[in-house]
Formats: sequence, structure tokens, C-alpha cells
Amino acid sequence: MTDEILKWIVMAIVPFSLGVLWQSWRASSSEIASQLNDLLKDLKQLEEIATEFWTTDSNEPKNSMRQARIRGLTFGLARYEEQAKLIFGRESGNYLALMDDLIETSTGGAFETSARAEDYQRAIQIQSFTSELAHIARSARRRSAGIRFATSYTSRAVYRAVASVVNGIPDCIIYPPRAAYGILVAARRRLPTLF
Repeated sequence: MTDEILKWIVMAIVPFSLGVLWQSWRASSSEIASQLNDLLKDLKQLEEIATEFWTTDSNEPKNSMRQARIRGLTFGLARYEEQAKLIFGRESGNYLALMDDLIETSTGGAFETSARAEDYQRAIQIQSFTSELAHIARSARRRSAGIRFATSYTSRAVYRAVASVVNGIPDCIIYPPRAAYGILVAARRRLPTLF
């Protein structure tokens, strides 16, 4: 009788604990994906406004508003630098360099002067930098999505393995390799971003 109760307790507690841990990890990867979506939206806005700004005459009435929006967007984008290592992993150095170039190109030169001339080369550079940054962000978002898929698969496999061991079913030989596969997939997709 005691063994039977112990089996049920282990069968309930172990998968629940593992599920909580996996869910926490999946929630953090969902938060990263949400931040990346916000980053992509901000990059697109900066690209559009800065391109309009640098391809129009400085006497146009909307330029003061564009200057303010460009400044605001660059301040907002600079906030992502605090979490670059966590979000972009190995690509964080490349991301930070490109972001610095984008901000300098968007707000540098004769940005706040009345004698500013149209600068199509600067507009092209802005579009180039935002394109490269968007590529880095989309790659990080794909890695984040892969981790969520792998953890979901792994949590199901771990639950099956624990249930089969507790119940003494010989299928426990089949399920641990599936759990190990899920863990390896998650590690392979996550580890390159940590270094």
C-alpha cells in the first residue's frame, strides 16, 4: 500500500516540477520573441522617418517633428543594448556595432542644423543598417521559437518517461531517448546564442 502511494506521489510531483521549470523557460523565450517584435517595429519606424528626413529639404515644415521622432526612436532603440547579450547571444557584438552605426547615421552630420541638405547616401546607409539589424532580430526570433518547440516536445517526453518508470512499464526504454533528444535539440539551438 505504501509503495502504491509513493508511486502516485512521485508520478504527480516529478512531472509537475519539471513542467513548472519548462514552462518558466518557455515563458522567458516568449518574452524575448515579444521584445524582438517590438524591436522590429521600432526599426521599421526609424527607417521610414529617417529616410523621409534625409531625403527632404531642411525647410520643410514637418522636419522638426521628424527630428523629434527620430530622437525618440533612437533613445528607445538604445534601450535594447542593455539586453543585447541575452537576446542576440553571439550576434550581440555585431548588433551593437550596427545599432551604433544606425544611430550615428540617423542623427549625425547636420541633423539639427537649418543648413542641412538632402543626403541620399545617408538615407541608403540607414536602410542598409536597418535591414541588417532586422535580419539579426529575425534570426534571434527563429532561435527563440525553436526553443519553445523543443521544450514542449521535451516536457511531454519526460512526463512519459517518468510515468513509465513509476508504473514499471518496459516502454521506459523508448521514452528516455525521446526526452534526451528534446533536451539535445533545445541545447543545440540555445547554446550557440549563449557564447
